[in-house]
Order: sequence, then C-alpha cells, then structure tokens
Amino acid sequence: MELAPFVDSLVWGDSSKLLRGIDEKFCKSAQGENFDYQKRNYSTSHVHMMLASALTEMIDRTDAVIFLNTPNSIRASSSSAPGDAVTASPWIYHELVTTKIAREVGFKGRKLSQTRPLRTLREVTVEASMTILHKPPMDHLASLAPVDLDELKATGAKGLALLDKLYWRRRA
Repeated sequence: MELAPFVDSLVWGDSSKLLRGIDEKFCKSAQGENFDYQKRNYSTSHVHMMLASALTEMIDRTDAVIFLNTPNSIRASSSSAPGDAVTASPWIYHELVTTKIAREVGFKGRKLSQTRPLRTLREVTVEASMTILHKPPMDHLASLAPVDLDELKATGAKGLALLDKLYWRRRA
C-alpha cells in the first residue's frame, strides 16, 4: 500500500485569495469603496474556523505527522523570554497544538497510546508591530534528523512498513 501525503495548501490553496474573493463580493461597505470592518471580521472568522476544523480532522485521521522545523516556521527566541522557541504563524501553532491532543492510532486502528487530554494553551506574546508570537508545544514531538531519515530510507521499507519502522524508532 502506498502512502498518500496530505499537504493542506495543496488541497485548498491560499486562504488569503479565498478571503479576498469573498470580501470583494460580500464585505464591501454601502458605498462599495471600502470593506466593512464587521463583515470582514465575520467572513475571516468563518473561513479560518472552517480551515482549522478541516486541519484538525485531517491531523486526527492521519497515521503520521511530519513537521519540518525551519527558521521560517519556528523562531529560535522571542523578545519576552530569550531562548524560547516561538512561531508567528497561527496555523503552525494550531497544527502543533492539535498534534499534541490528537488521538494516536496506528495502522488499521491499532492503538498506540491513550488519547491525550486538552492542555492549557501556551503563552502568547504581542509585539508593538502587531506581530503575534505563540509559544508552540513541541515537547511531545519525536525529533528526527536527516541522518535518521537516511537510515530509514536505507532499510528499503516502503508504505506502511516504513511508517511502522518510524513508529518503532520514535518509541526507542
């Protein structure tokens, strides 16, 4: 059996483009020159909630989540607590929180561990420039270096067998 990766942006594209189309059609002021603030907030909250719900469902249904920790996704430090990792992306923050509370199930429903309880959301820092930084929960993620992936690839395993090896490596 082959693996089918899910990459959210490849499925529904850029949410900003979707919002722009909705806002152009439904969120203009009575004069039609500007956007109505209340309508714009309403449309944005609904689009973001629909996308966040879809992401949550997909993360909960998946066999494995692979998070690429890059300088663009996680910053090494924040101004409020030097040394703490933060992200400016509400989507990355949501995805990492979801991976922390999602059920872990193996292939064909084989249970790997107990359902994790919802934990209190981490601190949020707001900078003067309106950059909002979230402290992402990452302590529950297994760390994989490129060498680990090379070793897994060298086994020749594919599909579900490769994921099984990844699960065992994670538990070690």
